Amino acid sequence: MQHRTWGLGMRTIKTGLAIFLALMVCDLLEFQNTTLAAITTIVAVQPSLKSSMNTIKNEIVATVFGCILAIIVAYYFRGANLAIGISAIIAIMICVRLNVRESVELLLVTIIVIGQTPLDNFTMAVAQRICMIAIGLSIGFGLNYLIRPQHKYRLQEHVDDLRDAFETLYRDCVEDLRRDTHLNKEDVQQRVMHLRDQIQETRNIYKLSVDSKLDYNEKTARDELYLARRTINALASNLERLVEIHRSIVLAPRLEGSEAVRQIVYQYLMEILYNHQRIFEYLLKDAPFDDEMMKAFSCREVQLEQEMMHMLQHMGDLLPLHYWNITVEAERIMYKTWNLTRIKREIGGEKVEYDEIEEHYRLQ
Repeated sequence: MQHRTWGLGMRTIKTGLAIFLALMVCDLLEFQNTTLAAITTIVAVQPSLKSSMNTIKNEIVATVFGCILAIIVAYYFRGANLAIGISAIIAIMICVRLNVRESVELLLVTIIVIGQTPLDNFTMAVAQRICMIAIGLSIGFGLNYLIRPQHKYRLQEHVDDLRDAFETLYRDCVEDLRRDTHLNKEDVQQRVMHLRDQIQETRNIYKLSVDSKLDYNEKTARDELYLARRTINALASNLERLVEIHRSIVLAPRLEGSEAVRQIVYQYLMEILYNHQRIFEYLLKDAPFDDEMMKAFSCREVQLEQEMMHMLQHMGDLLPLHYWNITVEAERIMYKTWNLTRIKREIGGEKVEYDEIEEHYRLQ
């Protein structure tokens, strides 16, 4: 979409509005050189409320030391370039020591702006600059508080993209049961690593969503964010299950008489993919979801178990057990995903018995 291409999001708009308000307030107060207020405002507009609060706390600590150093440089060294350079080194060391590295930029700006303040009416000039820092931080946080950062739709999009990438990789891996030549090992590993990066990026967006609610308790909350976290964790777990499935597919022998097993396992895995798609349409888009579909799947799962046991008993070595491992790992994917429907229904106020899902978790 166009607004995403150009980066026109709410944070961008808030940043521009905050700069305007900071400059306007400083103009009304007839402050000179209001750049410091605008710069401080930019720092204060963070992607979440909690990060804004942490930034303000760190900036206050850094500003205190910055002002002390700047006043010394301006008053005793008359803003000498060498003195400003040395004080900048000291300021960076202080920030590192206090673990407020993100405040280095504003601290250095403070030292430069205040350190070069002329001695004529020095006290008033320093007071104005300190006030500008306070104005910038206050306006930046105030806007963030009044117009709360929203990451809901961005989080949903990332979860949907993650789901789509997982299902695409799942389908490609399962098709190896019917291919004469398996997928390239390095290509599969690269796609798995890319998915893991997507998972981490999605978790970062989830964290921003949580940090934008100051009173949010992750341990007790049962809401859309809780469902999102469980969904991300389920996809991360399912990815590792898929890695094991593909490993077993590659190792599973193509012995005489094993084609029937391969076909049964293939159909089972493809049905799981179909159910996975239906479940995520319910989770992300509120599409109708029928539990009868899953109960019917469970009945076919029992039949699969019986047929596989019969076939495996008549094979002469342990290699065909890779087919059994495929079904076990696939069932874990199905269970993890299906369990998300219970969570969503409980969030909606519906009472769901654990046994309703547990009884279908058979092959383990």
